[in-house]
Order: sequence, then structure tokens, then C-alpha cells
Amino acid sequence: MNWIQVPEVSADAVGRKATISEAMRRRTPIVGRGFGDSLPAVHKWSDAFLRSQVGHREVELSPSFGASVRPRVATVADYLRLASTPQATDWYLTDWNFGSEAPSLLEDVADLSHELGDWLKALDSARQPDLLWMYIGHEGTKGPMHVDNLGTSAWLSVVRGTKLVRFCTPVGLSRRLRELDAFGPEAEGHESATGWSEVCLQAGDVLFIPSGVWHAACNRTLCVSVTGNYVAGHNIAAHRAHYLRGYRGFQMIEGKLIRVAELPDTERVASLDDLAEGVELLASALDDERAFLRQFSRRIEALRNGL
Repeated sequence: MNWIQVPEVSADAVGRKATISEAMRRRTPIVGRGFGDSLPAVHKWSDAFLRSQVGHREVELSPSFGASVRPRVATVADYLRLASTPQATDWYLTDWNFGSEAPSLLEDVADLSHELGDWLKALDSARQPDLLWMYIGHEGTKGPMHVDNLGTSAWLSVVRGTKLVRFCTPVGLSRRLRELDAFGPEAEGHESATGWSEVCLQAGDVLFIPSGVWHAACNRTLCVSVTGNYVAGHNIAAHRAHYLRGYRGFQMIEGKLIRVAELPDTERVASLDDLAEGVELLASALDDERAFLRQFSRRIEALRNGL
């Protein structure tokens, strides 16, 4: 299969921030070649260094996609020692929220969310979610197809090794993609996906992934990477939609409709009246939210006119 290659921007490119922002608005992944070359982590994070700094830390290991094992808890040092064993491809250290447990490592990486204008940084520090993660995977470990959590966009900085990332557009029910091995022979021509593209990342490369874009990663060598999630103008609506989809009120309305449809005609009228009232009140609340947002639009325009 001839995979489309993800577009690139060089670290010394003029207007690189604007180029990345435009790619995010167009929901197009883009890779910054050499963006992270100067990070201390790229030059320091050897096995020996990680064992000395965080080797004793217990972490949860997830099964590599397709592996017939259960999640397990191990120390970072124990996981690194798996490299020379047949079990190396069974487990993958993913989603380690390492900042709280190993704050010294934060000095070796850059939180690019600041540079990308992360709106979450405008919250009080106590209310800011910690969305910085470390991934360590042995050669051959891989993850499932997914979109990033909370409707966020993401940046992925490779610190060591080589990682292959593939993207696609779902066809029909997107949940079927979660069962698809993006790196197996069945990916080519699979009925649930189209528009495949890929990028091979080396140490020092940074990949920028737009909100809502399906992707999966496979480690071609032992690979250490750091990922951050962020919210900006291009994905604030997706971030809000994430919470609306999980809003229990919507789930209750759906459940009530199913139950009301099964009621006798004599009981159905009152229940439908109650449902209609609730839906109208909820719609009114959402209209109030739109009016609230329009106030922000007017303030933005006032500031623009004052320039």
C-alpha cells in the first residue's frame, strides 16, 4: 500500500507556529522535524538514567495491542529489563502521568502546550488538568486506533528511538476502528477506514495531532516519548462536545423516550408532556449559553477595534 506521508515543517521554518495552527484548523496532522533536538531528555534519557531517576517507580503496564495478557504493575526498571526477553512485546507503558511522581524529569522536556496557546493554561493552576504523559515501549509494541481524550489536540515528542504513527478516516461506525490493527495486513482496504497516512518519527521529532483524528502508534525500536494534550480555538467546540456527549441528562432523555414508547396510550400523554417540558428547558439553557458566548465575541471585537 502506498501510504500518504504526513506533511512536515522544519524547526527553523519562518512562521512555523502559524503553519502548525493552520494544519490543526484543517484537521491535518503535521510533523516538526528536529523541533525537540535541543531538549535535554533527547541526550540524557538512557536506560541507565531512567533507572537511576525513576527505576523504583511502580507503573501500570497495558497490553500491547493484540497481546493476550492482562494489565500488570511493575517498576520502570523491571519494564526496561524486559527488552531482552520474549515478553518484551506483550506490555506497553502508556499514559504515565509522570510529572507528579518524577517532577525532576519535567526539567528535561518542554511543555509545548504553552507555545501552542493552550487555553487550559488560562485556568487557575488548581483547576488545570495534568495532561502530560510518558510512553515507553519495546520494539514491536503498539497501541489501538483512537482519538485523543476530552476533545483535545495533542503533540507527541519522541525522546528516544523510532515510532511509526498511522492515521485514517473512519467509514461508518467509528467504534469498529478500535478493533483494527493499523499495522497489520488487514488495514489495507479495510471497510471501516479510508484515507490512510503515516509518519516515521525519530528522536527530536514532534508530531502535532488535531482533535478528533483517528491514529495509532507502533514502536519500531525501544521508544520513549512524551505527549501533551491541549485546547485552543480550533478545538474548543470539540472539547465542549465531549462533555455534552457524556452529559447524563442526554442519556436520561434517551432512556425515558425508550420507556415512554412502551407505555399504554393512556399513560403516554403525561409522560410525553413531562419529557417535552424538560427538553424545552434544556434547549433554553443552551440558548442562554450561546448568548453568553456572544458577549465574548463582542469583547473580542472591541479589543480588535482598539488595535
